[in-house]
Parts: sequence; structure tokens; C-alpha cells
Amino acid sequence: RFVTQNRRILDQIEETDPGFYRIEKLYRRSHNDAMLLGYNGLSHFSSCETDQVKGFMESLGFRNNKNWAYYGQGSTTFADAFMGIRYMLSQYNETPKPYEQSKFEDKYIYRNPYAMPIAFCMKESVRKLAPQRYNMFSYQNAIAGAFNDQTYQIYRPVYLASTDLVNVEKKDNTYSRIDPSQEAYISYHLIANSTDFIFMYFYAPGLQDTKIMVADLEKEGYFTKYGWSVRELGHFGRGEEVEVRVYLEQDEIRINKALFYYENK
Repeated sequence: RFVTQNRRILDQIEETDPGFYRIEKLYRRSHNDAMLLGYNGLSHFSSCETDQVKGFMESLGFRNNKNWAYYGQGSTTFADAFMGIRYMLSQYNETPKPYEQSKFEDKYIYRNPYAMPIAFCMKESVRKLAPQRYNMFSYQNAIAGAFNDQTYQIYRPVYLASTDLVNVEKKDNTYSRIDPSQEAYISYHLIANSTDFIFMYFYAPGLQDTKIMVADLEKEGYFTKYGWSVRELGHFGRGEEVEVRVYLEQDEIRINKALFYYENK
């Protein structure tokens, strides 16, 4: 049924748009759904896949498990466009990205009008770009600038008013639970000065058990095998305070850096 239903969706897309582009989706059956269903995707598992391909995807915010690269919750609008993702299939009836929506049976088809073609020109300065340690958003701004050697702020940081620890003590990048009988969490307090959509990403050295709450709404698991990529946070009113809590579901976790960035569409 999975193959039959998704092939019907893909057939409809390909009939109306026979060009060369990538398609991705927010649900999965295996590591190689693109091969299974016959579309050009990003998610791929192969012993022949080079580390630089997976590493570059990770530098844009996609999930890199080291063994395979996975679209998962995806990345930013710019990363989608740069990698030529023209269509995104989803089980959800909304997306934070400025895409055109249509529906086929119980799935939603999002068309990205900004997807780049298979080949395009950039300035020589792009050869000097290297992934920025602990900041994929700045890296994407730099890539955007390499189209015409100008400076762009597609992504800009959200004001972080404070970081509070509840039943947690911190040493370097390690956060440890104090009282094992009480809940423990890290609380990031953001102040929105724009209605632009906010994305977030957490750098950490390895898989961990956590729970993330944004304004009392629980997000899907993070630091997990599949759920570790750029994640949507939401959009808020000017001056609105937003609390992001990272709950420790184990006695100790490590976070190297937490990023919260606006996307200027």
C-alpha cells in the first residue's frame, strides 16, 4: 500500500512537472525510499556514499547518522532551494516554509517555487567557503552571498534573554540532574522582535534522551536517531516572550550550542 499510494502521488507530480528536480517527504518507510519509489531525493543509505556528501548535508541542517543521510524534518527554506527540492510530501496540513500547498488523498504536496535548477552560476568566492563550526545558519547566509558576492541576512539570531537551569547543574557543556526524583530542564527564554518564522538547532556530541517543549507544546523527539535536524519553533508577536525547555530524560546530557534564528522569506 505504501508504494502504491506514493507512486500515485509521484505520478501526478511528474505528469504536471516533467523537469529534473528533487522531491522529499516528512514520513518514511526505510532509509532508501527514494530508490524504492523512484524519485530524486536526498535521503540515502549506501556503503558507497562518501562522507563529504553526508557531511555537507549535516552542515545545512539535515540529519547525518554517519552511515546514512536523512531528510527527516528537513532544514531551512534556503537549504531546500539550494539542494533543488521542488516538492515536499507531508502528512501535515501546514508548513513553516513559503510553499504552495495541494492535497492528494491523505497527503499534502508542497511546491517550493524557489528550488534551484540542476546547474547555476556562482562567484569564485564560493570555493573558499567552509562549513562554520556550530552555526549552520551563518553558513547558509555565506552561501547565499556567494551568488553575487553580497551580504545577506536571510537568517539572523533571535534575542536570547536568559538561560535558566531547573534542578540542573552545568559544568562546561554538561548538564546534570540534581534531584533524581524531580523533573529537570534547561529553560531558554527568547524575546521575539519580529513575526518572521523561527527555526532552532542544538549541537551535541551524541544521541541523548530529551524532551523539548515550546510554549507548553511538546515537539517531536530530539537528539534521536532520526529526529535531529533543523526544527521549526514557530512565529510569534513582536515583544512576545517564548520559552523553550529541554527536559533531561536521563541523568546527564551534553549540549555544545543552542541556535535560534529567524528566517526572512
